Amino acid sequence: MTHYFSFNGLAKRQEYWAIIFVAFAAAIVTTIFTEALILINTEGAVFGLLFLIAVCIALIWLQLATAARRCRDAAISPWWILLFVIPYINFVVTIVFGVLSSKNVGEDDV
Repeated sequence: MTHYFSFNGLAKRQEYWAIIFVAFAAAIVTTIFTEALILINTEGAVFGLLFLIAVCIALIWLQLATAARRCRDAAISPWWILLFVIPYINFVVTIVFGVLSSKNVGEDDV
């Protein structure tokens, strides 16, 4: 599990897309859970918002780590992940990183 949160190693296309879809699904489920807690009462709202913030931080770290490993696998600089902070550009960058071919043919996914 710690491999997924590490910036070291490589990430093939399949792993990259799997992380993107899992993070998207987790964000949706967490948001629905938080909305339900907010509707219940105020104490639930505080807990729900703290839970939402914690999950979002973990998902952002997971996606950035996977994108950095994907960049390394595609033989481009991992600094390209900084484009994820630019609104609308991040969607294009996500797709581009996902379709880049692997340049490290024959190496194990470390």
